[in-house]
Amino acid sequence: MAVSDSRITGRAAQAAAGIVVSTVFAWLAVRNVRLDQVTTTLSHARWRWLVPATALLLLAVAFRAVRWSVMFPARRRPAPGACFWAINIGYLANALLPFRAGELIRVMALSKDTGTPTGQGLVTILLERLFDLFTIALLTLAVAPMIPASWARTWLVALSLLTVAASVACVGLARSAALQRLTSRLVAKVPPLERRRQTLRTAAAALEPLRSARSAGAVLAWSFAAWVALLASTLMVERAVVHGLAWPSGAMALVATTYAQAIPSSAASIGVFEAAARQAVSTFGVASAAALAFALAYHAVSVLPLLPLGVAGVGRMGIRSLLASPPAPAMAVPEASLEVSVVIPCLDERQTIAAAVAAAWSGITLADADGEVVVVDNGSTDGSAQLAAEAGARVVHESRRGYGSAYLAGLHAARGRYILMGDGDGTYDFTALPAFLQRCRGGADLVMGSRLRGTILPGAMPWHHRWIGNPVLTGLLNVLFRTGVSDAHCGLRMVARSALPRLDLRTPGMEFASEMVINAKRAGLRIEETPITYEARPSGSHSKLHSVRDGLRHVRYILAWASGTALAAPVAVLAALGIVLVLLPGASVRDVAAGAVLLTAAALALQATVSLLVWRLIAIRGDRSGWMRRAIDRRMVLAAAAVTVALAVAGTSAYAPRAEQHSHHVSVRSHHTDTGTSRS
Repeated sequence: MAVSDSRITGRAAQAAAGIVVSTVFAWLAVRNVRLDQVTTTLSHARWRWLVPATALLLLAVAFRAVRWSVMFPARRRPAPGACFWAINIGYLANALLPFRAGELIRVMALSKDTGTPTGQGLVTILLERLFDLFTIALLTLAVAPMIPASWARTWLVALSLLTVAASVACVGLARSAALQRLTSRLVAKVPPLERRRQTLRTAAAALEPLRSARSAGAVLAWSFAAWVALLASTLMVERAVVHGLAWPSGAMALVATTYAQAIPSSAASIGVFEAAARQAVSTFGVASAAALAFALAYHAVSVLPLLPLGVAGVGRMGIRSLLASPPAPAMAVPEASLEVSVVIPCLDERQTIAAAVAAAWSGITLADADGEVVVVDNGSTDGSAQLAAEAGARVVHESRRGYGSAYLAGLHAARGRYILMGDGDGTYDFTALPAFLQRCRGGADLVMGSRLRGTILPGAMPWHHRWIGNPVLTGLLNVLFRTGVSDAHCGLRMVARSALPRLDLRTPGMEFASEMVINAKRAGLRIEETPITYEARPSGSHSKLHSVRDGLRHVRYILAWASGTALAAPVAVLAALGIVLVLLPGASVRDVAAGAVLLTAAALALQATVSLLVWRLIAIRGDRSGWMRRAIDRRMVLAAAAVTVALAVAGTSAYAPRAEQHSHHVSVRSHHTDTGTSRS
């Protein structure tokens, strides 16, 4: 517990430090700058140059995808197209999450899409960083004589020389057996390095491609191609915002922002990027306001075009392809020795459990089947387990609390060919078992009870469950997964034992009900329904359901397992409508405000999509990625949403009056033109 707490404290400290760093650099970026001059510079920008800038950026990403593919061994080399989409998914995560989470996420995305080992992918990331630093260092040294003397040039040249020296040392280490032996002896003599021997071995494995001159040359060539394209993109942004600068200024901006992004900071390197870009072009005599305007435009071009590509990549692969395999094996299913098992979860159901067990036995008798009743005690303290045993049930104890945990234990313990599942709170009539069994005998894999197509007795279902909760959750499942059921969260259902391995059920909480239906549909199982009677809970029995909390958990689970396309579509539609309204010729303040609202909604939807993706990556697998779990903590998500809304309000306040003023000038010029034409 102490180690876990220290890790939590360490991650929280890192996150706080990143926010502080971004805040400090943001202050440095805007210091001594009049923001009205910045907006004036941006309003006079030649935005058409951003089209080739964006095209060159995408070309650079394509070159990087080819380079990443070449880094893998030929026998297990992923296609460049798969690498391209995985890289963009990583860029999307880096733009929205701290700690450079996108590097890990893109490796996992590629692994699930192509089967590439995750460890090998992580090794290639280290090799990428080496080639990037070497290439950018050579670029810096090449343009250094053309950069005006300043402290920034001095530091960049010194850093580049160190990078080149380190790169040469890595090449020598990869190709010289004598150096490898010497390094191994040095590591053994230094305790801090000895404790990190496994990490050093991983880093050494990244140098493996350097042993082959041919493969190293190919990676280096693609690296240079990518950086040349990025340099050209930077020059196009300069041409759009700041006129008359020599090309070394673009190289200086590219180098400075690349090194700056290595500084631990918040998501998307906000503040750090702007401060570095401003300082870089200021070295060439550009005014502070114009330099900051360039920095903002440059950051926007470097990030925004890649976000929809990341969303498209998620849609292409599907969010399911990003979910790493859980550490636990699929549920083992013993051979059936009976035809029917009735599994009833129980947590303090003293008032109703004996009657539920008796009704289950009556249902088995009515079906003329050989069967059993299994009650899963989930930690009852009121004697429910003893009452169930006295009523004729086989009691199984499950210490892990949760609706899903109880059912997982019951399904594992059941011996029937068909398993009827139902709550022991007196609301479900187990004598309906023959109707379920008839459909399973006819070939159905999962038979759902339907309260909405059956009978709901007075007082059985609260109005908000009847008219809001169940219709919304069932509607979501039908829209996103086309399950075709009318009551997706009915607690009375029967599943064939042969279907359990394909269902691969794992969820411990209330989401278990949604998981079963979703997995059944995804596995192509045959799902049928039968109407049932839903009865009122007997007096003295209390519901364990928390309507809002459990409902939201269902929504989160359903959305997390939906296809990427379904989640990306609202983002794309909102963003497209917002852009049209903001850039509409003659847009009024009201139009700009409406567009800003839509763009803000798109940004919030995008954040929610990424949070769902990350939650699915980690939550179902356990807590092995605690730092990522904290990155999507409720407070972090709310903070990110608050920052997004604040930026939207500030941007709208600054842009809307100028848009209306520009629209007024256009109208005046048009009026004067029309007047002159009529006079002539």
